[in-house]
Amino acid sequence: GGRKDHEQTFLNIASRINDCYQVINKSSCLEWAFVFNLITIAKAIWLVYKNVKSQSFSKRIYIAGRVCMIMNTINLLRRLNLPEQKRLVCYSVVHETENLLGQFFKQRGTEVFGLTHGAQIVYKKNIPLDVLNYENLEENCLVWSQMTKDEYVKYGIDENKLFIAGYPKNIVVTPVSQNNQMRRCLVLLCRKTYDASNIRLLEMLEKFANEFKFSVKLHPSCDYNFYKEVCDSKGYFIIPKEILLTDCMDNSKYDFAVAVNTTSYYEIQAAGIPCLRFDDGDVYDLPRGIDNDRVATEDEFNEAVHWLKGKIKSDEIDTIINNNLNHNLGVGIDNYREILKP
Repeated sequence: GGRKDHEQTFLNIASRINDCYQVINKSSCLEWAFVFNLITIAKAIWLVYKNVKSQSFSKRIYIAGRVCMIMNTINLLRRLNLPEQKRLVCYSVVHETENLLGQFFKQRGTEVFGLTHGAQIVYKKNIPLDVLNYENLEENCLVWSQMTKDEYVKYGIDENKLFIAGYPKNIVVTPVSQNNQMRRCLVLLCRKTYDASNIRLLEMLEKFANEFKFSVKLHPSCDYNFYKEVCDSKGYFIIPKEILLTDCMDNSKYDFAVAVNTTSYYEIQAAGIPCLRFDDGDVYDLPRGIDNDRVATEDEFNEAVHWLKGKIKSDEIDTIINNNLNHNLGVGIDNYREILKP
């Protein structure tokens, strides 16, 4: 889809398996093929007429059109003489067109793998649309971490189809600064869907505005002007929207962070910035993390800050963060070449 982050993830994985791979560009061989072929059209209509009985006439015509496009695309794949491969890795094997490519190669005896695109959990609250990552998973899957594998197995996916490959991005884990005064707090808000939770956290932190310097980083989908008014009224600094999260991953600027329902919770810790998780009750499923870093009230925030101070002083915090990143995000694990070896 042209997304730079997806392209970078692909390049990172490719670099880990060295040169033992070939690239199949989906845009050149797997766009939906439009071919006017009366035989294909007739076959599609017959298949729908035979197998789809309960839908309206217009729905059946639509389904027949989709079947026709799939048949045309399969015919196109056959004509392309794609190279024989021992294994195929699809960026999103549950996506419509890539799933079709995977099925095409599987019929030729190729072992097919999909990729996960984050530290995945099985959602039970406020379920997002992208749960298709595990709902439609039929092929082998390269997951980032033990946590994701455990979640998928609990959901009912065969553990023999799940391979822990590791965090696919280039990352250097930075130790927490020994000069950490626990005063400069980075507040990581979630996407617009969770505006209410974002506001609840900002209101909860207001009690501590004189004790800590709060810098608020918005998700790109959030209304910047709206949040600027909220932050100005509470004495918080709002980070300009052109500043990226990667620019904030600097433990010389921030002592600790608190996050609303975002995987940035993990990445900010890798930068040597301990992070707390805001727990907004039944609104969303929390990402897995450290038992002592969940906060829902002013008292819990205060307790968590004091817990962090103690762990920093005793030099335990780096071990705690490293274990969290390894188990939940897959940092320090790199099994791509071993799993995909020729």
